[in-house]
Amino acid sequence: MKDYIKPLLKKCPTTIFLHIVTNNTINETSREVLDGILSLKHFIERELSDCKVIISNITKRLDEGKASLTVLNTNEHLKQLEIELIDNGNIGDDCLLEGGLHLNSKGSGKLAMNFIKKIKKLKKK
Repeated sequence: MKDYIKPLLKKCPTTIFLHIVTNNTINETSREVLDGILSLKHFIERELSDCKVIISNITKRLDEGKASLTVLNTNEHLKQLEIELIDNGNIGDDCLLEGGLHLNSKGSGKLAMNFIKKIKKLKKK
């Protein structure tokens, strides 16, 4: 992800929302997933010290048991940290396509609303 985000960093954004990781939850432990998220967050903060990095927690997935548990555990770890989060806990089973991995239109709408709510809160500060 570091290579993919470098072009964006050249534009010097003041805020970045990180919504990443779903694919990693099949092969990695929740600790490895969490470390990867935090590593990317710290990389951005080192490159742009004035940039606020907000993590969007991982959306639910039901397609694979281990991945589902990894998502749950990683999100619990994220909540325990003193970092700014976008909580996607309102995205339930009915927000996923038939395969249980990707968001359906209802889920995409809820994700968008979660981002919009966070943007509105940031503007009030």
